[in-house]
Amino acid sequence: MFYYLIFSSMDSDIFIFSIDGVYTKEDNLVVSGRLKNGELKQGEEVHLVARFCEPKAVTCVHIIKNEREIVRARKGDGIEIVLSGVAESDVKRGMYLSTPNYRVRFD
Repeated sequence: MFYYLIFSSMDSDIFIFSIDGVYTKEDNLVVSGRLKNGELKQGEEVHLVARFCEPKAVTCVHIIKNEREIVRARKGDGIEIVLSGVAESDVKRGMYLSTPNYRVRFD
């Protein structure tokens, strides 16, 4: 099953975050990147989406912007997200976080 990411026809409430970096900080898994669409709130469950794989539910534990913790991020924000529910070995650059059950297309 393929999942689709289509930026041009997205609804404004669909959350899409592109992962540019993955690292561990103080025993927490952190992903960095840019929020492509929608918004993310601390504590929300989102899906980790990769090509040729089923989405995996993960939780946003913390959101960090400019080295400060925030409770909500919006479209265009460059942020770091502390995740729970996934191992560092399962997350790679080029993956996405998205609204649960949203179809993401990889071009």
